[in-house]
Amino acid sequence: MLGIGVSFFLVFVKLLAGHIGHSYALVADATESSADVLSSGLLWIGLRIAQKPPDMLRPAINEVMDAAPSKEIVGRVRNLASQNPMVLKVEKSYVRKMGFDYFVDIHIQVNGALSVTEGHAIVHTVKSKLLESNLRIKDVLVHVEPFNQDPASHR
Repeated sequence: MLGIGVSFFLVFVKLLAGHIGHSYALVADATESSADVLSSGLLWIGLRIAQKPPDMLRPAINEVMDAAPSKEIVGRVRNLASQNPMVLKVEKSYVRKMGFDYFVDIHIQVNGALSVTEGHAIVHTVKSKLLESNLRIKDVLVHVEPFNQDPASHR
């Protein structure tokens, strides 16, 4: 750190001397030296970050990398969706965290003999239930499928 400070001071002195003496060569040398100071500073910051324990940085990295939320959150989403008696099965559920909020993509299965209007109404009740929960869900996309007891026949 002391070396970076001394180099920064020398850049300032070279730049000042170059302007006073009208020396473009000295100003150019000061500019080149400032790049060295900048790269040294970035290296120092990188080394400081590398010294931190990995678990200390993991939450911040997960936020930036759009990591999947905990299984508890996914389980609560699935549980809320399955509370509707017309939902016979929650087939798939994908939950992503962006910033402070969650975005849900969920596939539910309902009685295949229902009309499109009835299926649409079920989708809206499931979506409303999830959005009104205390899980900070920002948006929900609900896919509705006919109920199929044989999981091998549905893709």
